[in-house]
Amino acid sequence: MKSACDLVNELHASYCARTGADLELNMARERTWGEWLAWRKVRFTPEDLARVIGWLKGKIRDGWDTRCIAFRNLIGDPEKFEEYLSEAKGAIKPASPLGPPRTYKEHAVPPPMTKEETDALLREHGFRPKS
Repeated sequence: MKSACDLVNELHASYCARTGADLELNMARERTWGEWLAWRKVRFTPEDLARVIGWLKGKIRDGWDTRCIAFRNLIGDPEKFEEYLSEAKGAIKPASPLGPPRTYKEHAVPPPMTKEETDALLREHGFRPKS
């Protein structure tokens, strides 16, 4: 079994090679990798990292912002990484192919209340309507 230090070195080298990032493995990043590894009982693996980066590169080709693979966004946020991993494995299905969700304007909006309806509602709740 690899030591934690060896695993962090391997992960960082893999991250840099797969993303094209030229990042020094300093103390802050070592700590971030340690937190990333300790995020859940079953550790993330180098294979998980490769799968998520490959999946995100496809998303970037589809128009996602390149910042999704930035170190601080991907490794610095293990919760987001875990969600991306689930999506990459297919556990979370993509949005409906029926199209984007409707905007506010497309939803039915009830007509405004009449003065009589407003007055009745105010009286019902113990207020006196304006005359």
